[in-house]
Amino acid sequence: MPRSSHRNRPDPSSSQLELSLVKRDARLERGMPDPLVRRSPRAKRLQVKVSPWKGIEVVVPMRCSQREADAFIDSHRDWMRKAWSKLVKEYPEAAGWELPQHIHLPVLDRWWEIRLDPLGKRFRAGREVITLAGNASSAEHALRLQQWVRLQASRILPQRLAPWIERTGLSPAKVSIRGQATRWGSCSTQGTLSLNFRLMFLDAELVDCLLLHELCHLKHMNHGKRFWGLMERHMPDVRERDRALGAAWRDVPAWAQVRNEN
Repeated sequence: MPRSSHRNRPDPSSSQLELSLVKRDARLERGMPDPLVRRSPRAKRLQVKVSPWKGIEVVVPMRCSQREADAFIDSHRDWMRKAWSKLVKEYPEAAGWELPQHIHLPVLDRWWEIRLDPLGKRFRAGREVITLAGNASSAEHALRLQQWVRLQASRILPQRLAPWIERTGLSPAKVSIRGQATRWGSCSTQGTLSLNFRLMFLDAELVDCLLLHELCHLKHMNHGKRFWGLMERHMPDVRERDRALGAAWRDVPAWAQVRNEN
């Protein structure tokens, strides 16, 4: 299934670029941060995850020795330095995200103005204006806006999925709206489609590509010739759309990727 960073991965067997965002980190202004090592019982191999918001994280399988982890880090320092430098230069706005003045959801072709009401008591969303109430932090307001976008996604994405279900004859057992850090969507072996609410920030043609992609996994749980043949049967320009989808995470605003650190 598409990962938002798979086009940038220099060594698929050992490293990947990470999407997830948190609040601004002072380490951004002091050059490349020291790698943070995290042991994971779920990890099957050593990995490097690079994010201008979270720094550089090395994920180490439980079975891996400290000596192996240290050797892996040493052998990947040059790649980490280059990846860090490229990421910070290419997306400098991520280092100082701010609440938006407007929200644009391209899949709906609609805009909302954002207003702050420090004395207000509740969040309000109208046809053209969203009001953030109370004296909350920027991160808290961002998370509340994300909840609102997720609510829109829970209504719109299943609606857009319905015609593709009819065309393909493939029907999921369940559709779940989630907030994955690095995937636009996924399909489980039980037939559940998990769709990222941040798809709402993409153009409709890319959203449709992702929806069809996950539906086709109901028949082919791989990316082989039969899978792509099924995709192209229903969407002839799917290869072009898929390439655009791989880079489309850049269209997701930084506030929409802030994560709850509690």
